[in-house]
Amino acid sequence: DSTSAPVCILILLNGWGAYILGLLGNYELSESAVSVLWGSIGYNFYAIITLLIVFYTISFDKVHGPLKKAEEQVEYQKTELQEEVKGTKARYMLVPLITLIGSMVGFMYWSGNGDIASGSGSKSVLYATILACVVAYLLMVSSRQFTHHKLVDIGFKGMGELLPLVAIVLLSLTLGASLKDLGTGTFVAGLVGDYLPIYLVVPVLFVTGAVISFTTGTSWGTFAILIPIGVPLIQALGLPPSLVIAAILGGGVFGDHCSPISDTSAVSAIASGCDLLTHVKTQMPYALFAGGLTFVAYLVTSIIVL
Repeated sequence: DSTSAPVCILILLNGWGAYILGLLGNYELSESAVSVLWGSIGYNFYAIITLLIVFYTISFDKVHGPLKKAEEQVEYQKTELQEEVKGTKARYMLVPLITLIGSMVGFMYWSGNGDIASGSGSKSVLYATILACVVAYLLMVSSRQFTHHKLVDIGFKGMGELLPLVAIVLLSLTLGASLKDLGTGTFVAGLVGDYLPIYLVVPVLFVTGAVISFTTGTSWGTFAILIPIGVPLIQALGLPPSLVIAAILGGGVFGDHCSPISDTSAVSAIASGCDLLTHVKTQMPYALFAGGLTFVAYLVTSIIVL
């Protein structure tokens, strides 16, 4: 779970990047939306700190808090695979994945007329995904283990599983556009400018995003709520765009990382054969520790930068 949402928000050659670019595209900033998004990677302290904690856990083989107690209660049983899974070659994953990443960069370069930063993120993601799917299809057909009809059936089942996510994205974009037209961000910017020290704006945005994402279980919905509020703050108070956006994205990832109603928490628990509530309880101290360090990091950075 610690290498799902945090990695997605740092490696933005995916649907996350296209979605955030779509939200940022509604506003005029001093930099292009792509530049702001790429610049936010270095400021996304929550995702970086979370991955450092993973590295620490792997390197020193130590766990703490409820996780340590849970591991002490686990009885490890050795099992042997009775059935060999045939046809699972690494190239079936690696070749489409390399195609996706490489073609996305290429399409960014192409759509930007030679300037990657000016390229269309949403179109590049769309074209690269289609190309990767075609490559995957050709690989599977050439293996002679899958027929055309079987692959079409698999494809439509996959699309069906993504329909709820598409609905969330559509409603999130609608919410973001509504908040913009209502002037919510401008109103909040006025309140913040009058009552909140400027160096606390970014840390507070992170905490707000963390609370929203934890209680709703969706990082994308959090982005849709806070980006239309954060961008007017950038414009009104002269805040660094990448720093503000990074705080919002980090706050959204916090809930995706540890909320009991988050889809990534549920999938991680199911995939590892762990009870969902046990997973949330054992992971929460790590998430709160990373969140506390992130708040301090944003506070220090804001004092230095602003």
